[in-house]
Amino acid sequence: MITRSRISALLLGVVLGMIFAWPALAAVEISFYYSVSVGGPIAQTYEKLVADFNKSHPDIRVKTVYSGNQVDTLIKVQTAIRGGTPPAIALLDSVNVYTLIDDDMLVPISDFLKDEDRNMLEDLFPAFLARSKVGGKIWTLAFKRSMMIMYYNKNAFREVGLNPEKGPATWTELHEAALKLTKKDAAGAVVRYGIEIPSTQPDAYWPLQALVTEAGGTMNSDDGTKTFFDSPEHQKALEFWVKLTDTGAMAKGILQWATTPSNFLAEKTAIMWHTTGNLVRVKNEAKFDVGVAMLPADVRRGAPIGGDDFHIFKAAPAEQKQAAWTFVKWMLSPERTAEFSQKTGYIAVRKAAYNTPEMTQYLKDYPSAAVARDQLAYAAPIFATHENPRVHKAIMDGIQAALTGKATTPAALKAAQEEAERILRPFRK
Repeated sequence: MITRSRISALLLGVVLGMIFAWPALAAVEISFYYSVSVGGPIAQTYEKLVADFNKSHPDIRVKTVYSGNQVDTLIKVQTAIRGGTPPAIALLDSVNVYTLIDDDMLVPISDFLKDEDRNMLEDLFPAFLARSKVGGKIWTLAFKRSMMIMYYNKNAFREVGLNPEKGPATWTELHEAALKLTKKDAAGAVVRYGIEIPSTQPDAYWPLQALVTEAGGTMNSDDGTKTFFDSPEHQKALEFWVKLTDTGAMAKGILQWATTPSNFLAEKTAIMWHTTGNLVRVKNEAKFDVGVAMLPADVRRGAPIGGDDFHIFKAAPAEQKQAAWTFVKWMLSPERTAEFSQKTGYIAVRKAAYNTPEMTQYLKDYPSAAVARDQLAYAAPIFATHENPRVHKAIMDGIQAALTGKATTPAALKAAQEEAERILRPFRK
């Protein structure tokens, strides 16, 4: 027989259970889409950071959605929004800011900023805000940010009499070194190329922009309505790229973005241009001494900023957008940005991250991790325009046509400029 006191105890237990369960029941759940475009422990790092956030914020539940590479992620986010199930937040390639504004999919980060957020904003490296500001508003904030840097095999440098402690500093030095480093077997077949610069879509524009910047040029206007693909600097840049293949310093044809690091680690190429996002993978997997250096100069040094920004979406419910902002601020703390950089190789976007004890020790143990940070002094805003995917395709088609010999450099660039002009003309006021 159940006594009155037993019933009272049971009721009290139910009430207490409901009280203690309330935070979990009331937690705001948000979907967080992210991409992975290179190898290494990037996905695991995201999952770990999100788990840490959820543990320390019981009123918010962040659900991770790994959504493929950067292009796949953009498409999946756009599809979800148009289908009526918008995520609250995503890390998307920063080149898409004009496209997403044009499609009215974003809420500006400016809408969330308060006076207490001023220190965070001022502590971000200025180069990472260049594509965030459009029309007087801040639309996105950087997190997974990278630059193209030069990796080289120090053992191969020693083998051919090059200084292993100094990467080529100019285009001339790079070409000469790559020719020396190219190695053939007794039958005359190449067993190691001097250099590999990937040229597959959707990333081929990135090394071209580095070369154009180094030649003293720029790829697009600040408002994203004009491109300059047929400029003398573009022609000089693409001709140098083609020259590397024509002289045998680099393999002919289209070189894959995804396999370039594998070729470098397998010693099939002595130098590669690739993202800082591969620093940790190269550090952990290389069986030889690895050098890391800034990209070489022509009339100047230069490298475009790449990578992903936090985007918050207009169609998400208000409480989800506010929860997303709480998540962004937590992720952009000096400690989290330092942790992400150490575990992946991406650049820490906060200056204060480099003053944390963990990062200070990391740079002491692995000085190569500071190369990209120091290269920020020569950074160029990433090439971005309205109708960005279509304009990107125009120039990448031109790059590949020139590298495969299907068109001369001037003809390839002229065709790309004409196509970009056709696409962007409606956006000019």
